[in-house]
Amino acid sequence: MLRSSHPGISVDVQRARWTYEVPKAGSGSTGLEEYLVEASSGTPAGKVMTVLRKGNRVYLAVETGTPPFRRDLHAVPWEAVEGVDHASLTVRLHPSVDVERALLLDPEKGIENGPAEAVRTDPPAAPPLTVDAGSGPADRAESYALTFALAAVGLLALLAVVVLASLAESTGLWALLVLPAALLLGALVSGYRLFRRPYEGTRA
Repeated sequence: MLRSSHPGISVDVQRARWTYEVPKAGSGSTGLEEYLVEASSGTPAGKVMTVLRKGNRVYLAVETGTPPFRRDLHAVPWEAVEGVDHASLTVRLHPSVDVERALLLDPEKGIENGPAEAVRTDPPAAPPLTVDAGSGPADRAESYALTFALAAVGLLALLAVVVLASLAESTGLWALLVLPAALLLGALVSGYRLFRRPYEGTRA
């Protein structure tokens, strides 16, 4: 048993002792791989790494945490899945399910090439989620462009302030650092939102 590292949660989490198959590096995703996992409330809970079958049991291998700070992999029983929305690439869990309390998979037991006790499999049928008309993956091109633009302009502004303040030898010009700081903070917030909801749809 392990103690969960999730902030604000102090529960014992059981670690699986069996080996499991992981997708090969560089291979394309199949089935539900890379789908967003959300709680019944719509709150992001992680991302599907793959679907595993061990004997008669099927598990959703869900990545949680924020790399590189923390990255855990939990095996959520398939029975915990409330439904799947293929339009917005989302798997929703039942209200009683807490991913952080699910069986913890040992990263040292993940096998890319070779036999494993739990193997990748096609997901069983799941009820479709009820979504609003017109739902689907949002076009994130504008969001990515905004993030990169804020970061680029912020770095240029930072460089300009440093050069001007150095040449003018004026301590007052250093106050202008608030502008590049605000731009870089905006880029950081925008990038974090993109990371947390990479497939955010248009539904409510």
